[in-house]
Amino acid sequence: MLWPNGRLAIPALAGLLVELRTVIAGCRQVLLLCGSVEERLSKEVVQLEVATEENVLKPLVTILEDDIPSIDKLRRQLHTRTLDMDAAKNRSLSEVWYRLQYCFWFACLSTELCGNGYMT
Repeated sequence: MLWPNGRLAIPALAGLLVELRTVIAGCRQVLLLCGSVEERLSKEVVQLEVATEENVLKPLVTILEDDIPSIDKLRRQLHTRTLDMDAAKNRSLSEVWYRLQYCFWFACLSTELCGNGYMT
């Protein structure tokens, strides 16, 4: 209801203000409820972040700082020891092979000499 000069009529304005007050009162309750829910949600998020840090991040940091360097050191030691073992095995096999060749050579020499009558 506009007056010819473009203004609202005072009774219409008063009625709108009364209606707006009841709407705002209802909105106030909704806003208070939303605020309390938001507060509870924020507390839950903080608790979740703290629990995640305690249960996930701290063990991962421990693994990264302590266990991985230790594992890497042990891996390098294992590689070195494996190379040492292979070298020792090769030396041992070379020595055994050399002795077998010597024994075989000596056995062949003995049988040839004995078989020909050189050694009696």
